[in-house]
Amino acid sequence: MIANRLSRPAATAPQDFQQWQRLIDDFAALLGLTLVVYDQNEYLLATSRANKICSTIQLEPEGLRLCEQDCGSMLSQAARGGEFTTFKCHAHLHNFAAPVKVRGKIRYVLLGGRVFRNYQDFTKFNRVASSYGVKDFMFVDWDNAIKFENAQYFQRAASFMQSLMDTFSQGPDEIDKVKQQSYQRNTLYELSGVLGAEHSVEKVFQLALEALGVLFDISGGAVLRRAVNGSGFETLSVLGSIVQPSFELKLEDHAVLDDLKQDRYFYVEETYPILRMGFPETIHSVHSFPVLSRNQNGLGTAGLQHRTQRRVCSDAADLLSTYCAVS
Repeated sequence: MIANRLSRPAATAPQDFQQWQRLIDDFAALLGLTLVVYDQNEYLLATSRANKICSTIQLEPEGLRLCEQDCGSMLSQAARGGEFTTFKCHAHLHNFAAPVKVRGKIRYVLLGGRVFRNYQDFTKFNRVASSYGVKDFMFVDWDNAIKFENAQYFQRAASFMQSLMDTFSQGPDEIDKVKQQSYQRNTLYELSGVLGAEHSVEKVFQLALEALGVLFDISGGAVLRRAVNGSGFETLSVLGSIVQPSFELKLEDHAVLDDLKQDRYFYVEETYPILRMGFPETIHSVHSFPVLSRNQNGLGTAGLQHRTQRRVCSDAADLLSTYCAVS
């Protein structure tokens, strides 16, 4: 590759960059996008999910000039403090550029995306590909180069990265929080694949409960099935010793139970409704997430915690609700 401003390696990486690189690698894999990280002086630190189209184009002087003109100018703009922005380059790939601030100062610059949003853009690229020296790009060795993400996905991914940049700027504690959420999402994604290959329903429920217990610090839980007579739920699988395998959840009249009756997520830490549902006195808070609630035999998972433990945060509750709804 011809020496250029987009591939100039940094002489040294910041001491904390290894931690950042792992995080960037995780998000590149999660989003399926290329992410390239530079230091505040525009020197290259790392590339995650590199796109062969870009590296091949930069082998030719004219292609390199155009890359520096497009991505290079956006890199400089972000390094000078420009706001998060999306753009389409000369190769008709969609990208975004963002400064990464820590405690109000630019620490890194991120270039990302490098995907086609539609076949029209790919057709335009195809017409000029040979002039860039790009050939045989439909062969297997180009598996990560040709990617299509529709406008809605790209905008959501870009918005996600923008919010991520905003989170980074708040300091190390928030970065740890984002890393934890990333780990939770990735683990749940991998768990879905494992559960999909499992033939035993009982084993599926037990694995799911054990994973959720570890990921979200849940001290006890149960997978429940709506009783045939509709008067409550009966236990199919339990986590921990708080709830007995013979436990039955009652559906007596109470305002907090309306969500449970209508298969909606709810959280309660009031003693009276918890006892009326039939939970033992050792239970001081309950999260309930509906699962397979499209028919009368729908299931519900209940994550249970002692009062001394923290409540599942709203982000984790949203993630669990979504996971249970689509699993």
